Amino acid sequence: MMEDVDRAIVDEEDLGFIKIHIQDGTDRIIGATIVAERASELINEMSVIMHAGIGMKALAETIHTYPAQSEGIMLAALEFVRQKSAAG
Repeated sequence: MMEDVDRAIVDEEDLGFIKIHIQDGTDRIIGATIVAERASELINEMSVIMHAGIGMKALAETIHTYPAQSEGIMLAALEFVRQKSAAG
């Protein structure tokens, strides 16, 4: 997934992934697994998101700086919303 993040590509740090864990039947974030070069920075953002109770839909609609490694978090949320819409 980090291979889709422009900042990671430019920095040649595009190995890794972000997986956001969701409570079944909701968009409530209950955790995340981040394996990436700048994982510690991304974990900070996920911690704030979870503490604030921000769901995946709201996260997908939140503007992120560009280019930034945190774009990977937004891309994961956008993919969740896209799959949820496709499923009906």
